[in-house]
Amino acid sequence: MWFPSPWLCSPVALLFPVAIFVAVRLAKVAAKPVASPETALMTENYKQTDSIFRLLPRWRLHLSCLSRWLNSLWSGHKDPTTGTRAFYWCFKADAYEQMAPKQTLAHIARWFGVESWKTQLNTMIAEAENHAEATEGEELRLAIESLMPHQTFQGNSVRIPMDGVQAFEWRRRLIQSAKKRVLFMTAYMSVDNDARALAADLCDCARRGVEVYVALDNFGADAFEWCGPDTRYKSQDKEQFQYADLIRTLRESGAKLCFWRAAACVRARGGASGDRGQYELFDCKNHIKTVIVDSEVAILTDRNVGSAYFRNPAYSSVEVCLAGPCVVELEKQFAELWTQGGGLDPLLPASNGINGSHKSEPLASKIFASLRDTPADDEERLFPDMWGTVLVSTPRILESGLDPILLALMLSVRAAKTSVDLMFAYMEICQPLREELVAAVRRGVAVRVVTNSRQTNDLFWINAAFLQSVLPVVEAGGKLVMAVCTPEGKGHVHAKVSVIDGRFLLVGSWNAWLRSTLYEVEADVFVDHPPLASRVAQTIDELEASAAYQCFNPDEIRVELAADPLGVDPAVVPFL
Repeated sequence: MWFPSPWLCSPVALLFPVAIFVAVRLAKVAAKPVASPETALMTENYKQTDSIFRLLPRWRLHLSCLSRWLNSLWSGHKDPTTGTRAFYWCFKADAYEQMAPKQTLAHIARWFGVESWKTQLNTMIAEAENHAEATEGEELRLAIESLMPHQTFQGNSVRIPMDGVQAFEWRRRLIQSAKKRVLFMTAYMSVDNDARALAADLCDCARRGVEVYVALDNFGADAFEWCGPDTRYKSQDKEQFQYADLIRTLRESGAKLCFWRAAACVRARGGASGDRGQYELFDCKNHIKTVIVDSEVAILTDRNVGSAYFRNPAYSSVEVCLAGPCVVELEKQFAELWTQGGGLDPLLPASNGINGSHKSEPLASKIFASLRDTPADDEERLFPDMWGTVLVSTPRILESGLDPILLALMLSVRAAKTSVDLMFAYMEICQPLREELVAAVRRGVAVRVVTNSRQTNDLFWINAAFLQSVLPVVEAGGKLVMAVCTPEGKGHVHAKVSVIDGRFLLVGSWNAWLRSTLYEVEADVFVDHPPLASRVAQTIDELEASAAYQCFNPDEIRVELAADPLGVDPAVVPFL
């Protein structure tokens, strides 16, 4: 009987095929043409990331990915979003999301004026809340209106889906019913059947004469070009396809495509860090996820496009489907971002173009009403006639750091009388916001922070920074609830939402971390509607009571912090 040589079973032999794989991948990278800085920055050139983002070389990403995978063979690493074994795809996604933007984040840490930024934030908050004429109970509204003049509206209606599957069906229903125009924007579009189904709906719209504008973040496009098909959900995909196939299908249909990158940033202009001796935005991502149909209905969400966001029952997401004046404002902001992100096809908002006769009664919208399946839908998930405002950050706002969403949240915490609930997928609580939270706790407000633990956070490298930043809030008497992964339950926070006094709701794509304030274009709505806000707070209550979430006291936070192998990134320390 033949027995394998001991050499074949040695660690060196086991690494031999790995070495061959690395050599082949590096050869492919070396053979790939690199775009020069002088290359015209056209929206079609989404693969030419060297002239759009200052990304790490592919070979370094491959090595990082391989290192994570080899380490997982001994550590038993699991996918934090599912609690099951991690596919190689997950390690590629981790490597890209952590390593690719590092040079841009280092630029922010070096050049951004942190202390003057903190002072400006506090000054703006003090000025916004200084309104002696406010009537009882209306102080926060007036403060928000002072930040967002001419952008606050009465008469909005909101529907919320019961789960991710219904959220996916709503998108298809809205797009399929479009008569005039669809505006579609997302940070990430996966390579799976759900993404392809939505892409097919958009293509059908374009072919029947509906104007279709699709804005895909260029960083996100490159991420899926790098990662390939999402193998976590491959059992649901009837046939294999690539990211490029999605893009080709959209282009051939006549849909107008923009691979979003901030055309006015230093990188896009061919400049270098500190060219003018002061901070300038180097580059940035578009993190907004929205669908706007016929200027009547808009979905504003934390969900990207892919099965992970619609089919994973562990995901906690909160999104709103809007009708009313806020939709017109969202469309206006979409048009401005389209231009700022390099969109070549002209796009005018409806108020100036194709559909200026926007209905003043949101419930009159047949498209909005089409989301009602049963009378119970209206009773349980329809919230009419509310005041609201649209909060959008742009590249120029990112450059200043004076984030309107952060300011609105700080104002809300300062105005809170009974409760503050913050539930964000990714958190690094900057010093100005943390001071407001601690002050709220000390005056008797119940403050609850809900997010991911290290084991459920797909961006696990920010864990230590978050724990350090939230510890003073919990020491003051606040509550920290984190998703965990146990045999009894698997949790994962992807929502980006805050509830103030069971009355005010802030919801959208914005996370309470530094990238949302300094690096990622975001969009939220801030609404005043107690039934809706209380409904979301109840959802958070249910998560906290489940086996998939756990409360952490100060001692437990310190233990988690000490056990984190990565520690706090020195680049973020000045902001915390």
